[in-house]
Amino acid sequence: MSWIITSHDLNATHENKGFGPFYFVVSDKKSNELNITLIDEALCSGISRCSDYKTQDYCKRDNEICNVAYKSNPQCGKTGNNSESCMSINTCSCEWTVNSTSGSCGVSIVNSFDSTCSDIFSIGKCIFTELTNDDCDDGFLTYLIKAKYEWDSDNFNTTNISGNYWVENPKGVWHYDPQTNQHPKGAFADCMGEETQVKCPAQKQLPFFGIYNLIASFMFIAIAYLVISLRKR
Repeated sequence: MSWIITSHDLNATHENKGFGPFYFVVSDKKSNELNITLIDEALCSGISRCSDYKTQDYCKRDNEICNVAYKSNPQCGKTGNNSESCMSINTCSCEWTVNSTSGSCGVSIVNSFDSTCSDIFSIGKCIFTELTNDDCDDGFLTYLIKAKYEWDSDNFNTTNISGNYWVENPKGVWHYDPQTNQHPKGAFADCMGEETQVKCPAQKQLPFFGIYNLIASFMFIAIAYLVISLRKR
């Protein structure tokens, strides 16, 4: 469970010129006091998904800073079951990917199963990176999602295994990847890129007065001033 503490919460808990204590109550049972880390709210202005981070440090520290990983992909946090009623879950984090020229931040979705149903807990992870040149001038952000699947280092078998629970990738190596109602084709097959569109956050939309609007405004003012001056003559 996560709790996004706002400035309103902080102002409501002033105690001896400090903040706190913070705790939660469930069914009349009170938790221990919680440790909190204060973060400048301006830091998260314009950060609504993993791809908005432009530095590796902030990308890796998303859970400490803006906590947007689970908002970056609709598959994040979803659970499912296979034919043996073993529960699977998608856990998400922001992950920095290095390419040939620079790097970018994307969402990483780790596919895991209940360890009581299999010796293999983590199946692997699908890493999504986003590419776009959209400036949000129409209020929507269109971007291309590239996907790459990485098997967990413990999830491999060099023995030929057939069946719906195993995937051969690459040739000669088999990985445990059962079909579930969450991933009907398996997590590996469902790790696919696409083009998608979302509504732009307010901070990303172009301001009403861009540079061309500013120039046009100055020109209009100059012309109006000139007309008024000529009339006075």
